Amino acid sequence: MGIKSESTQSLREEERAVLKEKRRGEILKAAMPLCLSKGIANVDMKEIAAAAQVSRATLYRYFPSMKDLVFALLRYQAEANSSGYDTEMQVFQGNGYAKFNQFVDQLVDAYHQFPDFFRFMGMIDFYYGSEELVDLYQDLFRGLLLEDTPHLYLEEGQTDGSVRTDIEPRLYTASVIATLVSLSEQMASNQETTRRLYGQENLGIMIETIAEALLRAIKP
Repeated sequence: MGIKSESTQSLREEERAVLKEKRRGEILKAAMPLCLSKGIANVDMKEIAAAAQVSRATLYRYFPSMKDLVFALLRYQAEANSSGYDTEMQVFQGNGYAKFNQFVDQLVDAYHQFPDFFRFMGMIDFYYGSEELVDLYQDLFRGLLLEDTPHLYLEEGQTDGSVRTDIEPRLYTASVIATLVSLSEQMASNQETTRRLYGQENLGIMIETIAEALLRAIKP
């Protein structure tokens, strides 16, 4: 009798955990359109609770503050976007330059695939800009990108002769990522402003052109 009771209790706990996670996901799904349409600064917990059809007390049990909710939403969106994405990308092949080229192509492709994610990330950078975002972003991009050590491709290229030897692999890789991710955030967050600023209607071609220039710069 005791064993059956423990088994039933365990099952109920599992069911509660599933329901809790389901409700959490429903809240985050309801919050994303509000944040994108109104901006993080113009959305409050009351609006999110109404959109998710939960009480404010319930909402605060899941997310004690707007900041907690926003950071959870960023992680939730990254996980949703990366689900199956990395498996669709082929394993990088070729010499060092070819592998780094494929890595850069993946960065550009991420902009095309997930514009709302980059737009939301741009909002968070502008609104919070806190150091704790560093660890969060590192975790997120490990999921979105197939490889998290692309500087090794440049080192390989310097050995096989496909990459210039007068560049520092880690520094150049960091510069490429910072350039393309920052531009992706800017273009996704302020498309019209970016078009007027650079006089370019097709922003997708713009980021592709910059990526090509960064790749050409490392060839011997």
